[in-house]
Amino acid sequence: MILYLLVTILHIYEKQGKYDKALEFYKKALQLYTIKFGKGISGIFDISGEDDDPESIQIRGNIKAVSDKRRKGNEALEQYLKAYRNFKSTLGKSHPYTIRVKDNIKTIYQKTGDQKPFDEWLEERLDQWLD
Repeated sequence: MILYLLVTILHIYEKQGKYDKALEFYKKALQLYTIKFGKGISGIFDISGEDDDPESIQIRGNIKAVSDKRRKGNEALEQYLKAYRNFKSTLGKSHPYTIRVKDNIKTIYQKTGDQKPFDEWLEERLDQWLD
């Protein structure tokens, strides 16, 4: 029952684009599955196990897929930040292109669950990714 609940929660996080939280719950699910069924995972957070158990293979595959989505999301954010900085400096902050790319960044921000004000979060990302 707990394993099912973990899987439900991680799917919700994944659909919301909260990949770090989804990965956290996938790893907990893998740990619980390993403890409950005694399948051959060498370490609690080892996703490269060599056993042939279909359930643990599926969980490890899902962990890798979510990791890929997170990486692609980070790449998309980096590209949006570059575009935003360029549009803002060349076209101004009120130009439709600048506003559109800022809205795209805001969509990514909303998926993070961060509680900081958006403009503060954006400035931190600009400093972090582009300096």
